[in-house]
Amino acid sequence: MKAAEIQQRRDQIARMLAEQSKVKVNRLTDLFHVSDETIRKDLKYLEGQGILRTVYGGAVSDRSDFIEPVMQRTTTFLKDKQKIVKRALAFIPEDRCIIGLDQGSTVALLAHELNQYRNKVVITRSLTSILELIHGTNEFYCIGGKYQPADMSFQGEAAGGLMHNIQLDIGFFGSSGILDRNGMCSSSLADAEMKRTMLDQCRLKVVLIDHSKFSRSSFVKVADWEAIDYVITDREAPEDALRELRSMTQVIIAE
Repeated sequence: MKAAEIQQRRDQIARMLAEQSKVKVNRLTDLFHVSDETIRKDLKYLEGQGILRTVYGGAVSDRSDFIEPVMQRTTTFLKDKQKIVKRALAFIPEDRCIIGLDQGSTVALLAHELNQYRNKVVITRSLTSILELIHGTNEFYCIGGKYQPADMSFQGEAAGGLMHNIQLDIGFFGSSGILDRNGMCSSSLADAEMKRTMLDQCRLKVVLIDHSKFSRSSFVKVADWEAIDYVITDREAPEDALRELRSMTQVIIAE
């Protein structure tokens, strides 16, 4: 079985847990047409990722991380996200540079603002960012892959293979909830792998998160905060969480 198929099945199991809180092995074997052993391996893997807890006959989840499609999130906390994006623009050099854009609503707002610049090269897998970049004059590339409607992004082996050959001067990343995760997160295993690949190719790594991300958790931790150069958030982020975050990376509060 291809790695992409395994990852897709595990993503589906994780989303089922987010919605139902519990899954059973026999139900999953019927749904995916695989053996008990295969499903148990999937559950063990997901348990290792901190997504679930295996129990007799299946697995349970203690929290939900189901998130709305990205287009529905763009206007949520819009003013805070715009402040974060304005601060992120300070990292854009005047000279020609190669910029990586992750998927996510705040990053898509940043893509819109990049249209005021010239002589930049942008690499992304986010359809929402592409729909903004087409209105500017910067050179941009989509690294492709299988389209995922909920994230409006492209994922998978094809996209990851191309990303390994690209060197980025700066990468801007989004993250789903970071509560109790001690690092940048994703709600999807496939998206997490793509984030890790892009992180590996970046000289400078910047994560953009509004204050709502501090109050909910995520399925998958992508990378420790120590691997990130800067986190930009807004004034509403909780002070206790910010103190802990500052012990691991540089934090900028967007005013």
